[in-house]
Amino acid sequence: MSKNKAILIGRLGSEPELKELGGTAYVGIGLATDEKFKKDGQWQKRTEWHRLAIWGQLAETVNRFAKKGDQLYVEGSIQTRTYTKDGQEKSITEIRVTEVTFLSPKEDKPAKTITQPELQPDDLPF
Repeated sequence: MSKNKAILIGRLGSEPELKELGGTAYVGIGLATDEKFKKDGQWQKRTEWHRLAIWGQLAETVNRFAKKGDQLYVEGSIQTRTYTKDGQEKSITEIRVTEVTFLSPKEDKPAKTITQPELQPDDLPF
């Protein structure tokens, strides 16, 4: 049995913005991850951007406590979905986040992990 699981550590690219979709709280936000490697004897850095989809209470918590530039550890599953915009079908691949750990807390506070209860496919508003 295989499991679709994604684990990322990165920094938020913007301020979280809470929306309501189908009666459920939602935050869609970009997470930047960096990779360092040597090319022609020189260190290079490559940044990849990942789209996060955060639902329910977890979305409300991220909206309340996370800020642009914060470092987060996220777990979830990779999901590709399609939608129609301006009459054209488009697809998007995102990480459907089920767990968040804030890694850049204030110095006097430990990292905090928050887990989303498992949502069933019928629970999604799209």
